[in-house]
Amino acid sequence: MKHIRILHTADLHIDTTFFSVSQKAELLKHELLETFGRIVGIAKEKNVDAILVSGDITDNGTMSEASYKFMCEAFDKISHIPVFAILGNHDFGLNYTFPENVHLFGTDLDFVSLKDADIYGANFNFEKDVSPLKDLVIKDSGKINIMLCHGTLNGNTDNPFLTSDIEKSGLNYLALGHIHSFDGLDKKGKTYYCYSGVPMGRGFDELGEKGVIIADIYENTVETEFVPVAERKFVELSVDCDGLSNYIEVADKVFESTNEKDLYKIVLKGTPSGHINAETLSAVLQEKLFYAKVVDRTKAEVNIDELAKEQSLAGYFVKNAMNNQKALEYGLKALNGERIYTDED
Repeated sequence: MKHIRILHTADLHIDTTFFSVSQKAELLKHELLETFGRIVGIAKEKNVDAILVSGDITDNGTMSEASYKFMCEAFDKISHIPVFAILGNHDFGLNYTFPENVHLFGTDLDFVSLKDADIYGANFNFEKDVSPLKDLVIKDSGKINIMLCHGTLNGNTDNPFLTSDIEKSGLNYLALGHIHSFDGLDKKGKTYYCYSGVPMGRGFDELGEKGVIIADIYENTVETEFVPVAERKFVELSVDCDGLSNYIEVADKVFESTNEKDLYKIVLKGTPSGHINAETLSAVLQEKLFYAKVVDRTKAEVNIDELAKEQSLAGYFVKNAMNNQKALEYGLKALNGERIYTDED
């Protein structure tokens, strides 16, 4: 029975700037490299037959000398395992020589033959927004056929392709990159496919556990295991502030649901009974947590009708903003000297 075990990863984004968490940027940049080192270690531990890197090796088409050296040394440690990689949309201009066990596909669709499998791949097409599967013709249907692909499933841009393209491909497994979350293994026709997601979150738009896929690929089926590899997670935590009177009470509630390792976006909701200063709360949380960002979406416990009767700046403002709830909320916070966080924060 034909069989191949692969490690599927993508969207490494080596040398990400981590600008959204700038005070932790250098440490996280180093930890991203360490995450790549763990991926190599998992490949060795799981005794895989090949590693697939489905694009966006780097964040901007280049990397520091130290990062390049780290990657090459990691690949050298698994010189017995072939590594197949393609360029993604973030790899424009990438021009590095990697160790001999690393095969970087070119612009045109090509394949490499292994004992039981053929591995197909082509770099992200920077010139034409076309389906990466359009030129695929399976050379040997008697083998296991696998393809690396960086693009958007059922999208309109970034090398889009359709589920119907997958169904007609004749592949056993399509190793996808470009979408940064793993949503499980899917199947269309005889072809199994999935996005591996990023191996390490890089912001609060990449929440939760991140990792790689170990896939055992047979002629008629595929079995996968999601293996977490990231040291930390980006986590969004909603905190109900109903009845809480000060930032100390809120902090205590936050600490009940957090750890000292992960990065948190703390979203305050509800109607507290007292004034909670988000910036003071953030400073308190930073003393114990690795990273915490506070977004205040609470609603002030204010008697609007009474406030509108006051002969004051607040009273004048309320009278003129009575029909705009969002303006009332932001305006009253501003009058209290608080920083304003919008829904996009």
